[in-house]
Amino acid sequence: MTQLASRAIDMAAAEAKDDFSTRSDSVLNLIRYLDTDTVLCWAPTTPEHLREPGRPQLRDQQIAAAKPMLDYLSTRVWPGLEIWPVDGDVMGIAGRGQPVETREAMMGWMRALDVWKFVGFERVVHATKSFVIGIRMVAEWSQHGDGKWGIEEAAEAASIEVAFQTRQWGEVEDTHDVEKEDSRRQLGAGWLMIVGEV
Repeated sequence: MTQLASRAIDMAAAEAKDDFSTRSDSVLNLIRYLDTDTVLCWAPTTPEHLREPGRPQLRDQQIAAAKPMLDYLSTRVWPGLEIWPVDGDVMGIAGRGQPVETREAMMGWMRALDVWKFVGFERVVHATKSFVIGIRMVAEWSQHGDGKWGIEEAAEAASIEVAFQTRQWGEVEDTHDVEKEDSRRQLGAGWLMIVGEV
């Protein structure tokens, strides 16, 4: 929290002197997460002969987590804005990038955030490797949000693939459990910056 608060204070001081270079650099860094977003990269459909009876597919779980988030963003944050997934059934693991309008809208949105929310958003994106999760958390806890979607939901959405693999192969003691708690710690710190309860 001290590190995040110091970053926000330093950024605010620089921006008060019309120096937006720190935020501009961060905006360019963060927008890159959009093309390889954890929530937007969907595994290809498992061929029928490789499916285990009764076991849900990774792809189905990824889409189930992503769709409500994308619906929320395209109706409540940016009505009508297109956000494209990297669909393993359509294009393999190579994405096509986002539409120019989408990138511009999201970059403008980041530039308009107050420094505290921006630093919290930045932490959430880095912790989850998901631009979409960061947007959802900021939007949810803004003036017009419901304040319901938070740390647990973000952590769950970001770890679908890891959870899928550990159900199949088991958890590595002192690795997966530590990573899970560290992710929630980082998300919690970002969330506190976003809601302004520092």
